[in-house]
Amino acid sequence: ESTGVPQLTVPQLAKYKIFFPKSLDEEEKIGSYFRDLDHLIAFHQRKLNKLKILKKAYLSEMFLDERKRIPKRHFSSFIYAWEQQKLGKILEYEQPTKYIVNSTEYDDKNKIPVLTAGQSFILGYTNENNIKEASENNPIIIFDDFTTNSHYVDFPFKIKSSAMKLLSTDLKKYNLYFLYCILKNINYLPQSHERHWISKFSDFEIKLPYYSEQNKIGNFIINIDNLIALHQRKLEKLKNLKKAYLNELFV
Repeated sequence: ESTGVPQLTVPQLAKYKIFFPKSLDEEEKIGSYFRDLDHLIAFHQRKLNKLKILKKAYLSEMFLDERKRIPKRHFSSFIYAWEQQKLGKILEYEQPTKYIVNSTEYDDKNKIPVLTAGQSFILGYTNENNIKEASENNPIIIFDDFTTNSHYVDFPFKIKSSAMKLLSTDLKKYNLYFLYCILKNINYLPQSHERHWISKFSDFEIKLPYYSEQNKIGNFIINIDNLIALHQRKLEKLKNLKKAYLNELFV
């Protein structure tokens, strides 16, 4: 306690009263239940960690750096060299001004998510009109012009601010999820407060395979991402379940 930080000492701990079930059988059942729950949480955490490591490995081996024309890991049916193109020639951008939400008083009862390109992604839900009609058949990449963070979006939405670009492509020529993976894989650290899409990213040159190979890689990675999201949701549900039971089973 001399450090100024409140601490629980042994004498103080000895004064606390705790409640036990009247029977050993009840203790064992409660203990066994939480032990099983902890094992499930640990299992999904391991699966989640392994999938994230697997995705990172595939991203490093299935996409090219500037020195190679064929990736280290590729599908056996594709043997052609990748061609170089500028991002700005492949991805078109739209200013998001007309999709900006008017009120930040969000309500989970509403259906339209309000997005940011930052880590939080979904800020809340609104019932306002003038939404961006993204879908699985018409996906969008939201790109933060200042931080260069990005998210792939395949559902209708509104946005928080104008500090982003809405990126799209000709889906008959390019796989947008493949391009999103390339965008996320670009090693760039913003050094100044400027709009980086026009000043930097649109001029970056990337290497692309044929459309059929883009689709194969894009679908492969999105399946891994779906598995990651599945285990993340299961993990969160189990943690919330444990927290709820701890509150209700103990006095």
